[in-house]
Amino acid sequence: MKVKILNNHIQHIVTGFKQQCHFYVKLLQMSQKLGKIVSEVSAKDDDDDGAVTGDITYKLNILPEQINEIMSERALIINNIARLEEDIRPHKEAVMNICHLKEFSLDRVQDLINADLRKEFFEQIKLIQKIIKEIIEIDHVNEMALQKNMHNLAAELKKIKQHHQIQKTYLDRPEKFPESRFIDSKK
Repeated sequence: MKVKILNNHIQHIVTGFKQQCHFYVKLLQMSQKLGKIVSEVSAKDDDDDGAVTGDITYKLNILPEQINEIMSERALIINNIARLEEDIRPHKEAVMNICHLKEFSLDRVQDLINADLRKEFFEQIKLIQKIIKEIIEIDHVNEMALQKNMHNLAAELKKIKQHHQIQKTYLDRPEKFPESRFIDSKK
């Protein structure tokens, strides 16, 4: 009887892992989408020859909106994963109670679990771990590219500020630099 109850709990856990896997794939897609946006901006920076361009408006306005949109979507997905984990937790605790375990692990009790169910359980765990690893790698690359973009943007803003300061100092003060007049020295 305990084996049947144990297998039922494991089945619920596997079902929860499958649902979580679906959300992890969405997270991976969000990371890839963010990477694409960041790489497009980096490509524009590499094409520029250090000149201050109109791309700064894009970088200051549109890029943060796109990043915020992606991060908001990611937050919703993460909340869904957490909700599913909350649904799985009672089943994990039940397995721990039935098998007298201090922490959730199927390694000690895998002989009590249906072979197909055990195989499916470990496949789902490996799949989730693989997807999480990919997400972490992509997010690391994205983070480095965003930091580079922020540095480039700060440099562009500094150039613009200097340009405006020069313009303000020299061109906005006509009393110090009167308009040139032609003096006919032949008269």
